[in-house]
Amino acid sequence: MHSIMISLAIFASSVMFSTTTLADDRYIQVSGAGMIQAMPDYLQVNLNVSATAANLKQAKQQVDRAMKSLLKTTEALNITETDIDAAQIRNHAQYDWVNNRREYRGEQVTRDVSITLRDKEQYAELAHQLLMIDEVQIHGSQLKFNDRQSLKNQAFAKAVKAAFAKALLMAEASDNELGKVLMIQEENAHAPQPMMAMAKAMSADESAAPAPMLIQKQNIEARVIVRYRLK
Repeated sequence: MHSIMISLAIFASSVMFSTTTLADDRYIQVSGAGMIQAMPDYLQVNLNVSATAANLKQAKQQVDRAMKSLLKTTEALNITETDIDAAQIRNHAQYDWVNNRREYRGEQVTRDVSITLRDKEQYAELAHQLLMIDEVQIHGSQLKFNDRQSLKNQAFAKAVKAAFAKALLMAEASDNELGKVLMIQEENAHAPQPMMAMAKAMSADESAAPAPMLIQKQNIEARVIVRYRLK
């Protein structure tokens, strides 16, 4: 029994496949990719409120004032407190190096804040208002889905269909007939969560209208490896 090794590359589908004979177990193994596009349902804005002062009390007072300004902003945008997580706060001493000596500069207090923004259209205004608070630094915003797993499942279904189509093509091209599935598994796919960030210098003029944040449909990808028996 001769081994059959065929390799085809189809750029449009980004699917790799090969046929192999191992003893009496003749099979074909393919990897297929599937992708769907969907508009995110909401955003998670990640930021911190931080201040450095001569002592811990003063630094904490600055952070508290900034937090109150932040909460006034979210209240004006009808963002509920249940969509604001600000439970983490920390402090540590600050030092400067002068003439190869460490000199105490003061205390820094930092409060981490995460805001769930249900109305995506408010993102530009929210970021604009928050960046007017000196103690606020926005680290980025994550685009989120209410049911990401359902979207992922749709991408998986496409990936399996793509794998089957290529396996069928491979079998026919090598004068073989496709049999039952011997193995199917998920293949790791590098699909980082899209991030959005705004620089502090974006709006130096508080009266300037904020630039719109152009949120597009996001790619949800899945990859599978499928092994079929050859009859």
